[in-house]
Amino acid sequence: HTPDFLDMVEFLHVGRQYNYCVRSTAHQYMVNIHTTDGSFVGASHPGCTPHTVQWESSVEVSVTTKREAGSLAVEETLLTWELVHAASDTKLLSGQTVTSENGKATVHLIVGQEQVMNLSLNDNTELAFVVLPSKESNGLYHEYLCNNENSECPGSGMAADPFECNSDEDCGGSLRCGYMNCDLLNCCYDKKEYSCNEEMYNEIDLPQGSRNMETCCSKKYPCNAGEGDCDNDGECLSNLVCGNSLSCDWGEGQYQCC
Repeated sequence: HTPDFLDMVEFLHVGRQYNYCVRSTAHQYMVNIHTTDGSFVGASHPGCTPHTVQWESSVEVSVTTKREAGSLAVEETLLTWELVHAASDTKLLSGQTVTSENGKATVHLIVGQEQVMNLSLNDNTELAFVVLPSKESNGLYHEYLCNNENSECPGSGMAADPFECNSDEDCGGSLRCGYMNCDLLNCCYDKKEYSCNEEMYNEIDLPQGSRNMETCCSKKYPCNAGEGDCDNDGECLSNLVCGNSLSCDWGEGQYQCC
């Protein structure tokens, strides 16, 4: 990257294919590598690659009490969301996240090139963003209104269905992707109250017969001393190292701790 680097990418349209080309230039001159006579050139040949523009956006969801109750922020509301192609009712993306202390959650959306091409998405394609909120307090589930408080939200007053995930990227906020934690499937769960330690092992994995600890430590979420399961030193904080199968005080020798 140089101060005078100029990227001329603008006015692109979703679904169209463009050639993205890059070439280097010299302030004075550079040797022409395509000849043997020692001649100079002012710029290299461009290197180009085709690219179909994908659909990308973000949505901020805000959850508050009703206006008559002061519109106060509601944190820890579980949000199950879907991005749907309106014309064909095809689900393009889905995920789960939770609202933070300010009652908000941001969802980043990227529809890949293959889906863009298969559904012929363009700048004018109608997509629907559907949110199912759920929150439990003292055994009761909160009720939610959507569309400027004019209609009841889908799933209001009910427990959220388990959301199957492949990685932590499918689960937002304080949610993590579990390991075989709902009927042998990997589902999002809220790790906000837990560390990757004996308490989490006893309260989540043992009762459910699952193995969430296996993915608890990662490079993105490194573990502290006594936490596991780690696979390498990069999954441990600062100067900690990943121990052997006897390094955890819990887990019956199945895991490795930092």
